[in-house]
Amino acid sequence: MSLQDQFADELKMAMKAQEMDRVGAVRILIGEFQRQREKTLSDEEVIGIIKKLIKSERELLAVAGKETSKFLVIMEEYLPRQASE
Repeated sequence: MSLQDQFADELKMAMKAQEMDRVGAVRILIGEFQRQREKTLSDEEVIGIIKKLIKSERELLAVAGKETSKFLVIMEEYLPRQASE
């Protein structure tokens, strides 16, 4: 199952659990997937979209003078873990 397909399942689970912050974040992510030329994305493209959304959110937070947001925390959870030294 691709990452793109996993987000459809993630949306369903978040809706059932009534996690409205997560529902909103996943809906934004799915919307970004649908704006792409190709409707089926590779896992690398999905990760690239997540990174782009994180960068955009950090820029908005910097302008607002804030450090973090629930959206940023949720999006960072979806990135693959980096290897430690």
